Amino acid sequence: AERCALFIIISLGEAVLVTGANFAAPEQTRPAWIAFLTSFVGSATMWWIYFDIGAKRGSDRISASDNAGLMARNAYTYLHIPIVAGIVLTAVGDEMLITHPVGHVSLANLVAMLGGPALFLLGNQGFKWVTSGMRFPPLSHFIGLLLLTATGFAAHLWHWQPLAIGIAATGALILTAFWEWFSLHGGYQ
Repeated sequence: AERCALFIIISLGEAVLVTGANFAAPEQTRPAWIAFLTSFVGSATMWWIYFDIGAKRGSDRISASDNAGLMARNAYTYLHIPIVAGIVLTAVGDEMLITHPVGHVSLANLVAMLGGPALFLLGNQGFKWVTSGMRFPPLSHFIGLLLLTATGFAAHLWHWQPLAIGIAATGALILTAFWEWFSLHGGYQ
């Protein structure tokens, strides 16, 4: 559990470094500043989603489980692959966002900008479901995935600017984090 958490920290750290390096390169216009802040807040929100409750609870539940090996293999081997892949794909989308905050969005850019957060949420949803003992996966993550999907359709149909897509993706992550935080800290599990 600790090694996987460290790997997540390293992945998020690399994403922040890519964000900073790309922001330093182009002309720092108002859209570039907004893209930089959007990307940074998105990375910080991914950290919050993973570490607020899920990482510690997962470690505690696995160590107390009768079938710790099976649960740990599923949670920390298989379900961390989409989490890390989502962080990496999000970093690619952030790089595109910072270097070209306005203009046309190709399908590849759209997939990176929305697919990364979606993959991250999907992996976290599975991880938290397996390690929580709940009957159903977290609703907060499901809502976040629906928002990202709706953003993808709307952005493709109405030709959204990259900055609008980035802000919507980060907004979906923030909503997911707040929803989970309020539901778990309010006693609704």
